[in-house]
Amino acid sequence: MTAWAQSAAGWAVDRYEPTPAGDVFFASPFPWYGAPGQSFALRGGLTFDYARNPVVATDASGNSDRAIPIIANMAVLHAQFGVAFARRVGVHLSLPVGLFQDGQRSVGGLASASAPGLGDPRLGVRVRVHGEADRAPVSLHVGADLYVNAGLFGFTRASNLTDEGFRGRMHFTLAGRGGPVRWSFGGGLHFRSEEHTSELQSPCN
Repeated sequence: MTAWAQSAAGWAVDRYEPTPAGDVFFASPFPWYGAPGQSFALRGGLTFDYARNPVVATDASGNSDRAIPIIANMAVLHAQFGVAFARRVGVHLSLPVGLFQDGQRSVGGLASASAPGLGDPRLGVRVRVHGEADRAPVSLHVGADLYVNAGLFGFTRASNLTDEGFRGRMHFTLAGRGGPVRWSFGGGLHFRSEEHTSELQSPCN
């Protein structure tokens, strides 16, 4: 017999954050504001990501031999849209859609989703402070993102793609180009409400 704690409050399992539409890289931002001479530009795209065993429960001792994959496989499609103004300001939207999940069992109210679901849309803005990433060796950009609770659209934590609390972030990006070589580096602060997930208690024989 095994005892389980039931304290799941709803949280976004997927950790992949695609870069805004138009960026050269998929994971590390490389700011885009349109082509030279453009005062207004649009971009869109799709990004697919897959996670293996993103949520695994173990016993109190952490014994991996008794690990139970609550979510064994997770596939998410990200639809991305971007708008650039005056080659200096970019507004972007990223919409995650869960395509597939599976797992072995439900624990404490947390289980793999049985149907596709909508994740928290990410709405952000980014401003070019100095230089242009694709035309200068060094450029500086600052921005902020806000995640809109998908519960406002009727979706719940059952999709494992939405937080029931507040989530947002502030960030900066350093990027540049030297000949054929592009580089970028970023950092910032991520604000997220505390969430309590299910825990596997010590087994009772």
